[in-house]
Amino acid sequence: ADLLAMIGIVGFALAQRIARMNRRWSPALMAAAMVSAAVAVGSKETGLLVLPVALIQSLFVRTTHKRGDPDVRRRFILTSAALVVVPAAVYLAARWMVVGTGGGTT
Repeated sequence: ADLLAMIGIVGFALAQRIARMNRRWSPALMAAAMVSAAVAVGSKETGLLVLPVALIQSLFVRTTHKRGDPDVRRRFILTSAALVVVPAAVYLAARWMVVGTGGGTT
């Protein structure tokens, strides 16, 4: 489970890095990022580290676009956030529906 979480985190970080180098998210990279995030979050709790990794990489990794273009940066950060949050929310909602809150029965 830990290995799957690590593979998912690294897969998302790699897809995000390639998208930054290309200055845009292609549909194939978006799909790879969403699958990687789902694998990371779905494998074990340590997979939730994909959230801060995506945020840190979005904010602090140098880009190849012009520094004075805040719209490109903002759009990239929002797309990255959506690619992580959507699979995580779907997984957590499905898990909640199947398992419940985890409390015992009284």
